[in-house]
Amino acid sequence: MAQHLPLVTDECVHLVSLGVGTGAKDGMFLETMRRANPSMLYIPIDMSAEMLRTGSRTAVREAHFPLDRSLGLQIDLSLDGNLEELKLFLDRLVGDEAILYSLVGNTVANFDDDGEFLNGLAQVLRPQDRMLVEFASTENLSQEAVRAAEAEYRQTRGFVEFVASAVRYNTDLKIDLDQIRFAGSVENESILLKVYWQNVGGEALRMLIPGSRPIHLEPQDTIRLYTTRKYTSERIDQLVAGAGLRTTHMQRERFRHTQRPSPFGLELRLVARDENARVTLPTFDVWK
Repeated sequence: MAQHLPLVTDECVHLVSLGVGTGAKDGMFLETMRRANPSMLYIPIDMSAEMLRTGSRTAVREAHFPLDRSLGLQIDLSLDGNLEELKLFLDRLVGDEAILYSLVGNTVANFDDDGEFLNGLAQVLRPQDRMLVEFASTENLSQEAVRAAEAEYRQTRGFVEFVASAVRYNTDLKIDLDQIRFAGSVENESILLKVYWQNVGGEALRMLIPGSRPIHLEPQDTIRLYTTRKYTSERIDQLVAGAGLRTTHMQRERFRHTQRPSPFGLELRLVARDENARVTLPTFDVWK
């Protein structure tokens, strides 16, 4: 990733983080970008108030970034109209100065229709803006790779706890982590992985969500907890081009330091609007 930072610095003034996460990567970007643009703004965005608070705090602290140049926004980017409102807000805030949008952590892969999600984000970009997108990648789509992807996530205890956290914190359902299942398949030149919990007992379970009526989960009923993907480079090319974007810089990193050879890695793309692309983009209503 370090190879990209000078390129980012050269092309962009402000940083808008589309899903701040832990804030560690944002801290790297901020430290480098601020050297060239001391008056830059940092605008972290997340739908989770807790992630927004802790992640942006980490980024600002690690980069020694001034607090008065940071403005956090709690926004769900999947809701109708929010991207349009964000674009209008940023236009008023920074004028014509170039923005770097960061979308790291393989966030695109978490949406049912990853292509439509990226299409929506592409509408926010102006010709002078750039977006840094991180994709989890795979070198092949064999059944061995699918099983390896399932095992990779299943064996990471922290990840299993993470996918269960939304249900644990927002309902009274007691989830046994050993009942969480991982189902992989090949779809659209990528490995699609769905993570779900299933009521494997013989009786219905009562689940209460604050502010709503109880839900009764019958035996074998499931709750999907998470969706993710590992993409081939060909599929990443399709997603980028389909959103009317072009790749300006790219970095690939393979997972080499594992006990056995791994087909997996990360692909980082710095993308811009493709002024020559002939695509029809939706008008901020792609999540009806």
